Amino acid sequence: MNADAANANAQISDFDFDKIFDGASWFHTTGITPALSDKATALSCINIAKAKGVTTSIDLNYRKKLWSKEKAKEV
Repeated sequence: MNADAANANAQISDFDFDKIFDGASWFHTTGITPALSDKATALSCINIAKAKGVTTSIDLNYRKKLWSKEKAKEV
């Protein structure tokens, strides 16, 4: 995890998903998101979006400078 990242200390409870997904049709996240924060998980965001009927996608490119192969595989 990169402690200097903007979302490094973000928690799911920090976000108003009703407002964020209001009128949204698509939610996209990247493999960088879980590498930067263990707390605001990309999977949780994807599950919330799907529950609201929003199409989801994810780019799972591995960034070796952000985390180990073992941690990436686990996540």
